[in-house]
Amino acid sequence: MFVIGKLYKTLGGYENTKLHGNLSFVGSLCCAGGVWAIYQNKENSSKPHFTSQHSQYAVYLLGVIVLLLLNGLLGLHPDWGFVKANKLVRSLHHWGGKALLVGMCYLCYDGTSKVVRDDQMRLAFGAPLAMLAALVLA
Repeated sequence: MFVIGKLYKTLGGYENTKLHGNLSFVGSLCCAGGVWAIYQNKENSSKPHFTSQHSQYAVYLLGVIVLLLLNGLLGLHPDWGFVKANKLVRSLHHWGGKALLVGMCYLCYDGTSKVVRDDQMRLAFGAPLAMLAALVLA
């Protein structure tokens, strides 16, 4: 959702900006739902929470998602954003979003380390993520 939203925002214009926000909101809900599902699974299994670097990084990225979402919704919304013309805030949102997407690509790749032991399979999974990260940074 985030990448599609980013691509629509790149096209520019009022409607694409609103679509970018809506898709990002849905992506945020998906990420929060994923963290919640894993948390509940750990809770049901009586296992400790947030013990791995991967899980701690996921919570950090979820925090970044919330900050960018609030920044976009309250500050940069094209209808009521109170700092929508501020170039610094827009730039921070832009580059923060790019950093978030690259971080999410890394998190997906890192998540395969416990599941996939074969290096060639991890490379096959990681190569598209690396291309996606390059697309986001372009």
